[in-house]
Amino acid sequence: MKTSIKIAAVTDDGVTISPHFRRARYYEVLTIENGAIAKRERRERAGHGASARQKEPHHHQGEHREDHLR
Repeated sequence: MKTSIKIAAVTDDGVTISPHFRRARYYEVLTIENGAIAKRERRERAGHGASARQKEPHHHQGEHREDHLR
């Protein structure tokens, strides 16, 4: 029986996982079949770019997102 699963991670270079989900350029989507990578594809994130980053709230060091909700 063939076992298949897809895993997606955000990346800027296709090698490392981006530490900033909303700023990452791509989704790297891996299809795993029977424990091995069967397919790998890079998808550009919708809304990525300068205009998308401008909509993000600015955070200062040590500040949490929840601080903006109060």
